[in-house]
Amino acid sequence: MSIVRLRKVFRKKLQVGVGKKKFSVGSPMEILFWLIIVIFVVGAFYTFGGPSSGGRGQAGKEGQRKVSTVVAVVDDQKIERAEYEAALEMSRRSMPPGQALTSDRYLKVNVLDGMVDRILKTAAAKKEDIKVSGADVNKKLDEMVQQTIERSYPSRRALAKYLAKSRMTQDQYKAKIRSDYTQNREQVLETVMFDKLEQKVKDAVKVSDKDLEDSYAKAKARHILIMPDKLREADQQAQGNKNQAQPAKDYKALAKKKAEDLLARIQKGEDFAKLAQENSDDPGSAKDGGLLVTQKPPTPGQTEPEKSEYFGRGEMVPEFDKACFALNPGQVSNVIETSYGFHILQLLDKKVELPADFAQKKEDYRKQLTEQRKTEAWTEYTQNLKKVAKIQIQDPELAAYKALDENDKANAVQLLNKAKNDDPTNMGARYQLAVLLRESGDKDGALALFKELTEDQSAVSTPDVHMSLASLYEEKNMKQQAIDSYKAASDWALAYEWQNFMIHQQVKSKLEALGAKDLAAEEQKWIDEFQKESQNNPMGGGMPMMPNMPIQGGQ
Repeated sequence: MSIVRLRKVFRKKLQVGVGKKKFSVGSPMEILFWLIIVIFVVGAFYTFGGPSSGGRGQAGKEGQRKVSTVVAVVDDQKIERAEYEAALEMSRRSMPPGQALTSDRYLKVNVLDGMVDRILKTAAAKKEDIKVSGADVNKKLDEMVQQTIERSYPSRRALAKYLAKSRMTQDQYKAKIRSDYTQNREQVLETVMFDKLEQKVKDAVKVSDKDLEDSYAKAKARHILIMPDKLREADQQAQGNKNQAQPAKDYKALAKKKAEDLLARIQKGEDFAKLAQENSDDPGSAKDGGLLVTQKPPTPGQTEPEKSEYFGRGEMVPEFDKACFALNPGQVSNVIETSYGFHILQLLDKKVELPADFAQKKEDYRKQLTEQRKTEAWTEYTQNLKKVAKIQIQDPELAAYKALDENDKANAVQLLNKAKNDDPTNMGARYQLAVLLRESGDKDGALALFKELTEDQSAVSTPDVHMSLASLYEEKNMKQQAIDSYKAASDWALAYEWQNFMIHQQVKSKLEALGAKDLAAEEQKWIDEFQKESQNNPMGGGMPMMPNMPIQGGQ
């Protein structure tokens, strides 16, 4: 049979009879095409899981999910699970496989926060009577098109070369980009609306001469810091560090109560500095009666950092800064909550130090401060939207993460247990629960969960899971299991990345301690290869930044 005849056979429509009627089911070519598509889709589903599993769950478990259709309610608006998980899946695509599980908590919270933020800003824009015209949207589209071209082709020559190769004029290229953006016109409209809302808030900011001069104020202060984590550590030491679950306590509430009790004693006349020495959890200032001392890096020619008992605006965390500069010398604040814990502060002195060229460059300084205040005003505005909104988190896992942010670990454990039981595909909840169980002293519960994670196709590639399991085996004197798990962590930490380098360093040290010298030697080979690669490719990775120290530097 000739090629031409074969083509005719494959393209001829087939007829199927049902009773007296006949229906066309397409040509053999079309049937084969759609059969391949069906096989591909079904195979992909069973390999990666459905959308609700985030591309990670095991297909056999998908039908067992007993999750709510709504993850949260913001005022009277629901955030549907389908919408939330679609946004979550988009965000997950940029995560490296080996870090996806350990970052899952923060990714899920960020996606929810973004959706809540969008709802609140939309309602605020309506309340502020923000209007968006078609001309506004078109202007924004023009800006987005131009920004896309400038990002893609930083020079005119590069752009001209691309246009010549693609046989397009610049107007045709712009029209193509614009067409892509226009498909999401509603999203562009929303962006314009939020931009207008932000501009309205910022336009209300004015900086007077007094505001400008006050911005150069410096303060000298003492403080007492009570940290919830320090109370927890003290409890654990009192228990003799026994490997048993600690009774559920709200350490945040206990820390606040301790700070309030100290404030009452100060108000009755007790010495602030003495109470700071005896009670403050800030090691840098407690010994000096809570006196805050700032340090600046040494300038050229200096060997020691420059120390000062005065600090300026913006050098402390925002809540602390705001409370401090609202006081007059001698006054004591109420209890202030920051990310570090609960503070009581006493303002000792305040002064204004204007720049030497203030008179000549006054308007430049005003412009600089105005831009800073505008940014602060918008941040405060969006934060207040959340404070006054009624936000109900209905998903137990997301509620658990909110509890963790509030240092309520006991409640978080209960909620994560529910999330785990409701959704067999949710490995992120299992991982966070395992971490919490280990912290509370439930090593058997933690070990069982980490072991389960190493048997799941979506979690097995996370080196941290194997490291955690290995250390638990080691604590239980299960030497061979510990060695095997450390080796598994090494096997999954393949890419030449700084994080993997740290894992191989730890594994090498652990294997040496366990007497597995041959395996430790293999780790050294990987380390040597990584260091060689780093020398050949100095842009391949960077050193991690050191975290800020309390209380200076803000966040």
